[in-house]
Amino acid sequence: MFGQWRDTIRSRFGDREKLEPQAAYEAFWSEFPQPAVMEFFELMEIEFQLSPGLLRPDDDVNKLLEPIRPVSFLKWLFYQAHTEDSASELIYQLGKREQQHGTQDAWEREKIRTIGGLMRAWSGQLPKR
Repeated sequence: MFGQWRDTIRSRFGDREKLEPQAAYEAFWSEFPQPAVMEFFELMEIEFQLSPGLLRPDDDVNKLLEPIRPVSFLKWLFYQAHTEDSASELIYQLGKREQQHGTQDAWEREKIRTIGGLMRAWSGQLPKR
């Protein structure tokens, strides 16, 4: 039932080479603490069924959060619920991390627009000014 959902999410990241987590960390995410990045990668795999090796810092965060447009209304209901569930879990986990790092107030005033911004918030860093 969710094969089209998964394939649509993956297609939003183009024909990129799917890097292994360690290679993706070294190539794109090494400015962030490795344990935080690997935890983020794990959440992406679980919630969005997305290989983290496809993610890049400049990717628009909406590539993860935009609804899937299936052909039938029934599938739309399932896909919408699945997308919202995944987004809710991401937001919940991010909020917990921001509380742990004491950065929640700073991020409440800042809109996260990219995967890089999301990783910055996830790893306890403040928004770039």
